[in-house]
Amino acid sequence: MTLRELRDEVGNDAARFFYVLRKCEQHMDFDLDLAKSQSNDNPVFYVQYAHARVHSVFRQLKEKGLTRDIARGNAGLGRLTEAHEQALMATLTRYPR
Repeated sequence: MTLRELRDEVGNDAARFFYVLRKCEQHMDFDLDLAKSQSNDNPVFYVQYAHARVHSVFRQLKEKGLTRDIARGNAGLGRLTEAHEQALMATLTRYPR
């Protein structure tokens, strides 16, 4: 199966996600059924859903005339005491605004 056929079969997002999920020197078994499923079992669907929810929060802020306060948010980071919470925030800082 060519990459173009794969993209046609599962969509661009799923093809990209599953390709970057592995190192280039790793063997890849591409699970077509998983890539095409629209459930929380499919990590692509889950990430897309999370993205939509975040956009919804920002849209609701705007509709209510509110703005996000980055300084106040940063001040609250001390409440994150679990290692996985801190690791998540460290990962998120690597992404552009």
